[in-house]
Amino acid sequence: ARNNYVPGSEPDPLADPDSPDDPLPPLEGEDEFIALDERHARDSDVIAGDNANIIRIVGFDADSSDGIPAVDVMDVDPEQLYLSFNYDNYGVERIIVRGVELVDYTEGGPDFRPDLFSQEDPADPDFRDEFDLWARYDIGGHDEVHGGSGDDFIYLMGGHDRAFGDAEDDDIIGGWGNDWVSGGTGQDAVIGDDGRIFTSRNTAGDITDFSEPLYAINFLLAEDPEPRRPQIIHGNVISEFVYTPGRVQMAILNVNHALDKTVDITPYNLTPNADGGDDPLFDANVSDDIIFGGLDDDFLHGASGDDAIGGGEALEESYAPRFDGNGELVGIVRTDFTRPWNPGDVLRFGDDTDPWNAPK
Repeated sequence: ARNNYVPGSEPDPLADPDSPDDPLPPLEGEDEFIALDERHARDSDVIAGDNANIIRIVGFDADSSDGIPAVDVMDVDPEQLYLSFNYDNYGVERIIVRGVELVDYTEGGPDFRPDLFSQEDPADPDFRDEFDLWARYDIGGHDEVHGGSGDDFIYLMGGHDRAFGDAEDDDIIGGWGNDWVSGGTGQDAVIGDDGRIFTSRNTAGDITDFSEPLYAINFLLAEDPEPRRPQIIHGNVISEFVYTPGRVQMAILNVNHALDKTVDITPYNLTPNADGGDDPLFDANVSDDIIFGGLDDDFLHGASGDDAIGGGEALEESYAPRFDGNGELVGIVRTDFTRPWNPGDVLRFGDDTDPWNAPK
């Protein structure tokens, strides 16, 4: 817990947006470069910014009811017991499937459960000094995480964190706090707040069955069920061709074998339960994220809060307005790729009571 710096791997050229497709250089004692397809699994990290249990998932066939002798787990090479994803069809090595249990953590944070946090010392022995405020259950700090090479799975959890996915296809979940996130190169998925990301590959088959069983992602239809009515968009057909009237705009949905990311944002609305039902205009103040997708095609979800989201990479040098405690503009503050600073409420939208987003 506390404020941590977590590198997923040693710095390498893959973290450089100018060379996303270069092979990994050989490590000391190695003779060959690591091929492009092998990079996904070779250094695939699961990183939690605060406390968590990371569990390697294994499995074997223990059912002998079909007349086939059950496998004796003690007779199997331990490495063969690791489960794998169907979408992971790159090289010889496979990404090891790992489950993550977040510990000492409140999904939604101070916005969703203000009763579990306090800006001032509540003089309650159940509260601890964490994240520069007082928390009843949460333990942690403001972290900086670098995924490095490989397909990384990053859970920043509580606090105002910074994350660099770097190379390959990363999944980054910001958790509560005003986070700064860069996906880096590759096809990344980012959630600014809490939830889960499920990676799969667009595949046609029996739509009642799963193309990615570990994530319960269904197959897509192999053909359009209504080919005579092309104006109907089904959304569950492989490589479905769609267009606007006059074919001014055309696109192909669910491209065959393309990587896909399904997202579950939970909690979806951060209105405290004590305040009644979900308020679509609720102004979450500890969930204002800055998110950059980086190079390649990314899946970016800010979730709650006023989030600044860009599909490209963060600039080498850029600035944002700086305000004093009274909300008065007093200058600028640097925030960019080399200084991943998120002052919070960087968009200055204010409460969602004015359609023109006052104050400016």
